[in-house]
Amino acid sequence: MKRRSNRFLSRVARAAGMRTAFAAILVLNLAACGGDDSGGSTPTQPSGPNQAAVTVTYSNFGWFVGGFPGATYSIQFTITIRETAGLGIKGNFLRADFYPGANGTGGLIERQEVGGNILGRLAGGASETENLVVGFNAGATASVVLTFNATDDRGNVLVNSQTFNCC
Repeated sequence: MKRRSNRFLSRVARAAGMRTAFAAILVLNLAACGGDDSGGSTPTQPSGPNQAAVTVTYSNFGWFVGGFPGATYSIQFTITIRETAGLGIKGNFLRADFYPGANGTGGLIERQEVGGNILGRLAGGASETENLVVGFNAGATASVVLTFNATDDRGNVLVNSQTFNCC
């Protein structure tokens, strides 16, 4: 599998107040369509995969006091994002929602987010690994819900949310 530069995630790492990552397999179904309805022609499907197959894994996840300029606390971990179907993806946003209860319960107390203007593209068949940090100030945080949203080269929107409990 080819390795590309860390441009996709390093743009995230430079964003003020937010460096984050997300874990899971992202797969959506898309029905193929095409052709015309003129009676005699057979609809055609585009060649290649219908959607990106993205695996996002994390390791070394930890909660810390300090660790990010201007923030009282931080979460830190290593992320690997891998696309295996051969379609590129464009990041729409990376979001960290902090909650006072375990498993993302209670009212939202803080949100950190990086938008599509910061995120780059990940080429089809590529992967990236990066150490990331998310700074936050909500001391009552017991859990964080991390949401990754991207669009593949066929227009499919891929969304994944994972919850991480503190301590």
